[in-house]
Amino acid sequence: MHVYLELITEFGTYTCEVLEVDEDQFLQLKDYVKSYHLESFEAFLQDGSYMVVPQSTLYRSQLFIRILE
Repeated sequence: MHVYLELITEFGTYTCEVLEVDEDQFLQLKDYVKSYHLESFEAFLQDGSYMVVPQSTLYRSQLFIRILE
């Protein structure tokens, strides 16, 4: 399955790169999303850039797992 993370913060919406994951990896990703705000968030975006978001910003954000069909 192909998925990507979408982080919505007060500064904007950030679309992470598309990942190919199996069922076990998807479950691990779901577990990560439940506690992503406990440390800084790092990811490659779909435009190829790399971002790091501090924990203080993550407390006021939402992280979604989007599934591509």
